[in-house]
Amino acid sequence: MIAFFAIESIYSWKETKSEFLRGWNDGYNQPAATKTN
Repeated sequence: MIAFFAIESIYSWKETKSEFLRGWNDGYNQPAATKTN
């Protein structure tokens, strides 16, 4: 499974990188789920 993930990531690096960055930015811009006052 790890080998498949590595091969797929290398094969489609441009898409993998853009999707990772999109997910990172979406998660970073969301308010915290457990916010304390």
